[in-house]
Amino acid sequence: MAVAILKCEDPSEYFLTKTLILEDKIPQILGRALETENVSSFNGLFDVESLEICNQHCFLMCTNQKFFIEDTSINGTYLNGHKIDKNIKYEVISGDVIQLGCESFSMPEKFKFITFSVKLFTSEDADFFKVFSHKKLYGTPLQLYRETPNFECSLSILHKSVINRFEALRILDEIGNTILLTEKQIHWILSKLREKGLLDIIKLVLGTSNSYLEESNLQNADHISHFVLSIACCRNYVMKKWFLDQEKKLLFLRWKFLSKPEKNEIVSEFFSKLKEVTKHEKMEVSNTSNGLVVSSVKYYKVFFTNVSVLMANRVIYMKDGNCYVSLDDMIHVIVSDFTKYLKFNLEIIKKNLHKVWNDERITSIVLYVEKEVQFERFLFGRSNSNSSVLLKEIDSFAEQSFPLCMSELHYHLKTKSHLKNGGRFQYGLFLKGIGLSLQDSLTFWRHYFTKKMSLIEFVKYYNYHIFHLYGVIGKKADYPPQSCKKIMEAMPAFSEYHGCPFKISDEENIKFLLARHGLNDEEVKCTVAIMKNETPQLACSKYFEIKHGSPLQEIVFHPNHYFDESRTLVNSKIKNNQSQKKVSNFPKLAQDICIQSCENKKRRITYQGCSSKYDW
Repeated sequence: MAVAILKCEDPSEYFLTKTLILEDKIPQILGRALETENVSSFNGLFDVESLEICNQHCFLMCTNQKFFIEDTSINGTYLNGHKIDKNIKYEVISGDVIQLGCESFSMPEKFKFITFSVKLFTSEDADFFKVFSHKKLYGTPLQLYRETPNFECSLSILHKSVINRFEALRILDEIGNTILLTEKQIHWILSKLREKGLLDIIKLVLGTSNSYLEESNLQNADHISHFVLSIACCRNYVMKKWFLDQEKKLLFLRWKFLSKPEKNEIVSEFFSKLKEVTKHEKMEVSNTSNGLVVSSVKYYKVFFTNVSVLMANRVIYMKDGNCYVSLDDMIHVIVSDFTKYLKFNLEIIKKNLHKVWNDERITSIVLYVEKEVQFERFLFGRSNSNSSVLLKEIDSFAEQSFPLCMSELHYHLKTKSHLKNGGRFQYGLFLKGIGLSLQDSLTFWRHYFTKKMSLIEFVKYYNYHIFHLYGVIGKKADYPPQSCKKIMEAMPAFSEYHGCPFKISDEENIKFLLARHGLNDEEVKCTVAIMKNETPQLACSKYFEIKHGSPLQEIVFHPNHYFDESRTLVNSKIKNNQSQKKVSNFPKLAQDICIQSCENKKRRITYQGCSSKYDW
């Protein structure tokens, strides 16, 4: 057995670096891929249209630990610049340059050629096993971490790779929640990585390793650092969400620097069941797609629920429930799939954490991560929420998705048109954390306070406080929303309503509060029993379960965590209900995007008719 690495001397759009596994005396075909054949880094096929490159242009083989090439083409094969005779075997060694086809200066568009250098390894070479096992584990330049690491790694390299990745994720966190990185943001990230001395991360992102063995070491470090940080961040909601958000950004950043062949390779490897849009289909819709479908671009059919970001931005064509997603935009499909898998994997790791918790090599890293990152600030200091919608729906959110502490503050704000400083601080930061913008926050508080005072009084006495919460004036501190731990420390005085109701209320008062928020006698009794015998947070978790008909996977530790879990559950129920309706009841957004002409097809399409044809 042997390994041959083919690397283009002058990179072009049709060439992908290939690693071929050669069995003894069995020839490997090098040549042009037919329309029905897949181009892969594991085979010798190239994605070129020129017929001057034959489908079986030449053979590469290994016999008795030596490598040979044999020309079978009509347009010639060249070894180190010299044309070789047809049907005769020529020995090749590492460093040789092979060219398929010939260059023609008179007809450059018709005659195309492929030039690549070769690096060869036999089973007798010292690096053979490392190269072979590396390619077997990492088939593509971008990992989705489906396999757990299974190789030896020194403790010093382990710590270095994990800390480097952790520092890189902290840099990515500074740009906010979006994964759609702009060119300016990418330049800033790379400069920050360089400033921190994270050269290995830069090489991984840019794909600029100096040798194949260095590439192998970089991918090993990438692999093991991801899984060790998964262990460090799996224990609670805040850490999991922070880790997931930054890993998605890193994935998007690496995708931006991949070549077209590399992107094709990743899609073929991980999404082989996706159907490519044919040339005939592209021609059919190109005139009616308002420029969203171009005949020269490769598209894949993806069910619309898996490209919600593109749907929301109205930059995609949809037909029969399938969106036409270009190769560059396939990152949204990859991120969606990666997110689902990583969430599942983090839960599995959490359940098995006890098996490695006594290993000091792991716990030292976990404790370092917890010490260095204020996860509460990173998670709840920003929000992806649509603040204009949130302002209009805040009343319904308060009843449906606010924890009891925030529902009470909202109730007293509505009924008394005022909250004292402790209540304004606690409630204002919570609203900031769920996505209320500064301008909308001013509108919100002004609406209630001016029912008992003039606008001039409100501006004079309360505007400053709101600006201060958002870090605009004063010491310009970016205050995060308060956690349960912080809220439970509060001891409100008479006519103050902040703090945790489950901690500061007596039995009669909490019964009254729970009944006011819709709990029946049995539910009130059960919640009060937990409050008396357990912690306030367990009582709050029970309150969530009663209000939503579904338990939380973990104890409530933050009001914004409560809200996020509630909205996820509510939106999931809405989505499930909508999936049972007909396409005629699609949201207006989907109707706007679906440009398909149905003038000659007077029929109704149901969701069943638009069901996904591939397995996710």
